Amino acid sequence: MSRLFTLGLTGVLLTLTASVSRRGVDERVSANDNRQPAGTLRDGMLTVRLEARIGEWHPDGDDAPGADVPAFAEAGKPPQIPGPLIRAVAGTRVTATVRNELPNDTLVVHGLYTRDADGRAGAPIELAPGQERTVEFLLAAPGTYYYWGTTMRRPLRYRVHEDSQLTGAIVVDSPGPRLADDRVFIIGMWTDTVGGAMPHGRKQELAVINGRSWPSTERLSYTVGDT
Repeated sequence: MSRLFTLGLTGVLLTLTASVSRRGVDERVSANDNRQPAGTLRDGMLTVRLEARIGEWHPDGDDAPGADVPAFAEAGKPPQIPGPLIRAVAGTRVTATVRNELPNDTLVVHGLYTRDADGRAGAPIELAPGQERTVEFLLAAPGTYYYWGTTMRRPLRYRVHEDSQLTGAIVVDSPGPRLADDRVFIIGMWTDTVGGAMPHGRKQELAVINGRSWPSTERLSYTVGDT
């Protein structure tokens, strides 16, 4: 994505709220800065428990208008946008359990499969409401990847409505030391149209970096010579 859209977000969020019915949501979505990896690492095995839940998202800041959206979470923790970071050294095996806590929607999750030099995509996970499934895969090839979910059975490029923030990063580090303060950014997009169609005569777009829209995004400060 080459542009960061800035606009009056109140109207956008009101439109988004209208498209996702309120279901007694009582937890807020946390903006994930991707500094803390999810799960527990032991003896070369990373164990992660993910859930998809409805949470109240405030991309413009805690005091700005909010919208109820599906988001990924670690089990027992608040939902996050972007979803929990999966990060480990190459050669790590991952056991990931995914539970669908969305009350009315079937969830399809892509990206939780072996990452190796072949680059072949694995099969997605399909979960009915309340269903849970465990998969195992290998993080073999160093690089940056992602996992994502959809409740609308659309390809990633057309997943632009209420399920558009069901995305998380997968980072596979090379063996050896790494930068102590490197950063991982995920750019997310929500729009009220698909494929350029504008049934209401105008298009509304909301872009976020690690769950927040500008100017509420995180500020990064460095001095000359910092890496």
